[in-house]
Amino acid sequence: LNANTKISTTGGGSINVTGAENAVGSLGHFAIFMEPASSITGSGAGAAITLTGDSLVLGESGAGRGLVSGSGTFTIQPRTVGKTIGVTRASGDLSLPSSYFTSHFTDGFSDINIGSTTAGTITVGGITALSDNTAFITGANIAVNAALNAAGQTLTLTGGNGGTVSGDGNITAADLLLNGSGTTYALNTATGNNVGTLAASAGSGNI
Repeated sequence: LNANTKISTTGGGSINVTGAENAVGSLGHFAIFMEPASSITGSGAGAAITLTGDSLVLGESGAGRGLVSGSGTFTIQPRTVGKTIGVTRASGDLSLPSSYFTSHFTDGFSDINIGSTTAGTITVGGITALSDNTAFITGANIAVNAALNAAGQTLTLTGGNGGTVSGDGNITAADLLLNGSGTTYALNTATGNNVGTLAASAGSGNI
């Protein structure tokens, strides 16, 4: 999206943006590039926003940053099967810095979904604060190598069949849902997990 470009919907309509990586040009080779002061806004109850691409860049910071806002479900997912996701300094094809969650994704979504059932491994590499109910979803593994702070929110970790959800990052959440068929969970090495309610609909392991 060029600078100052605004995409919005009213009455609960959905917004779907899909991008493919290209040769380097004026906006770089990224699948989805939001230049400064561009925005995507879903208005109305239940308005869903979905960004699908193997890379995402939200321009600048401060008042001119690219913003995504709404009150419905917000989904960010790779376009290509098996592409990995790196959260907060972790390596991954689709990189999501911690600032995206605090400064670019406006608080108020009913749910934020990171990944999909066809995504590759999701790795959390640095402290990440989550202001809305958030689900990390993959067809492979989830590595929680740093703290996930979802205080007052529901955090869902959905691993792939035969995959693992592990790591020593401390998890803070009002509710933690472990929701992966055939997934092994090993989150018992963290020293300061703070979870109000723990629920598991599938999988096995140690928490």
